[in-house]
Amino acid sequence: LTAAALDASIPAARREPARLAAPIGCEAVGPALRCGGATVSASLIVFPAAANWSSVAAVRRQAAGNDDEALTFEVAGPGMRWQVRQGQGQARPGVVGVGAWLDGAAVGDGIRTRANQAWNAIHGDGGSPVLVVVELVPSGELTDGTQDRRIMQAVLAAQRDGLAREAGDRSRR
Repeated sequence: LTAAALDASIPAARREPARLAAPIGCEAVGPALRCGGATVSASLIVFPAAANWSSVAAVRRQAAGNDDEALTFEVAGPGMRWQVRQGQGQARPGVVGVGAWLDGAAVGDGIRTRANQAWNAIHGDGGSPVLVVVELVPSGELTDGTQDRRIMQAVLAAQRDGLAREAGDRSRR
């Protein structure tokens, strides 16, 4: 009961549009990208320093979707680690990549991340958890999705010195 009351007192996460670095073959259209016929956009979600990691993981799962038949893969590089999910079949919604940062580093949802955030929340001296959600909306042509995966991989790889670095910086103490 006390834990629930404490969780309820924590302010909500702030979601804001984010600017993506454009890889070769993509052009910037405002903060979004146009890559062939696909549109790619991103959001940065900054959580309060006192947030528990369960709330961060819940937002991550919600953003990525929960299609049991989705294709999942990872795109990793220095300072970033993206979990990517692509819906399958005719009703596939596109491709979603989600990355998380804590204390300046790309993190997953494991016990070490949860423990570090619990420590930060209790002691009040840690950074704020940050999620980045990158969404690709396909052109509308019915394809096998291979091109959409390639576009998402190129877009995420291009974020190393841009959006991934910004997320890391904003998650620092």
